[in-house]
Amino acid sequence: MMKTQFMALWDGILTNRSSRILFIGATNRPGDLDDAILRRLSYRVG
Repeated sequence: MMKTQFMALWDGILTNRSSRILFIGATNRPGDLDDAILRRLSYRVG
């Protein structure tokens, strides 16, 4: 449920191209990341 809410809010953020957002995330289980979240991230370290 939390992921669904987060993704819905994230879609609304991306409607304004002039806005800039810095999103930093970390995990010790990268294999468990959802493909929908990975598609929205433009840069990945590691």
